[in-house]
Amino acid sequence: MIIFPAIDILDGNAVRLKYGDYSKVTIYGTPAEMIRKWEECGAEYVHIVDLNGARADHKTNAKTIENLAKSSKLSIQVGGGIRTMSDIIRYFDCGVDRVILGSACVNNTELLQDALMRFGGDKIICGADTKNGKIATDGWLKTSDISLVDLCKQMKSMGATTVICTDIAKDGALSGTNTENISEVISNTGMNVIASGGVSTLEDIEKVKKLGAYGVILGRALYEKRFTLEEALAAAKE
Repeated sequence: MIIFPAIDILDGNAVRLKYGDYSKVTIYGTPAEMIRKWEECGAEYVHIVDLNGARADHKTNAKTIENLAKSSKLSIQVGGGIRTMSDIIRYFDCGVDRVILGSACVNNTELLQDALMRFGGDKIICGADTKNGKIATDGWLKTSDISLVDLCKQMKSMGATTVICTDIAKDGALSGTNTENISEVISNTGMNVIASGGVSTLEDIEKVKKLGAYGVILGRALYEKRFTLEEALAAAKE
């Protein structure tokens, strides 16, 4: 199972939110400092989100992310405010390995399908963020009527192979992962599932691994030193 240390960028800083609430933000340093730290700790992958971009059309942190991609040896996946084909191409051109489409999976299925046809399911990752069992979009400001499993089935029919499942109520709360969501998506779709939100212990990582998850994203637990990245990498391999 792949470990993805997370770098969420807000106003140029590496931060963590609680419950996806932009008023509950903790700053941990610069994105450059964080990606260097995770690389030194043995990471091979990193998950980066432009939080400004997720809630606005302008890509406030795009240049910062481009610089990270050009300077780091890590395999980088990027999400947050990616709404056009030119956004996708821009990130691939600077060295990003995988692009995450979140709101577009609901609001712009034509873009999702075009991107999957052009780049393939190994390069285009789908984001499925849930709030009270329904898919949330637009920086988690809006909630749709579609369920997690139904959305994943739709995305798979278009050629998607990998989905990041985030329970917003768990995100940044250190309250354990939503194992039910993860299990439902795996059993109903067979997609590669990357679990996101709520990991607080090494036992949480082990639970997700036993469910058959493809990967897990680690945020606040790493930043607050609940365990080390080295310990997380070991737990994912056992």
